[in-house]
Amino acid sequence: MEEKVFEVENLNREEEEKNQEILKKYPKYLPIGSVVILKNGLKRVMITGYLPVVETEETKEYDYIACLYPEGILKTDYNICFNHEDIKKIYAIGLRDEEQKDFEKNMKEAIDLKNKLETE
Repeated sequence: MEEKVFEVENLNREEEEKNQEILKKYPKYLPIGSVVILKNGLKRVMITGYLPVVETEETKEYDYIACLYPEGILKTDYNICFNHEDIKKIYAIGLRDEEQKDFEKNMKEAIDLKNKLETE
């Protein structure tokens, strides 16, 4: 029985290492359509957009907006907002073609400019 526990531990470690490699490949802003599970999450979510702003008592900006997977968008007023560091595991990477790469580049430039203006 101890061998099975050891094997499971090795599999979990290998899976975690593989997931960390994927996260390094996409340090921030996974492509639209990527499916992930969040830390302390019970259900997978699919990324549907970037940089949502949530206004409650204070305005907060997140890295991603998502919907439940595989259900999709059930109601337009129900979304999941989270940051990149909240991702526990990546199950699928969305399409990353030239259009997505251009978008990522433009988004990074816009974020850098925004951050620069905020610090001035």
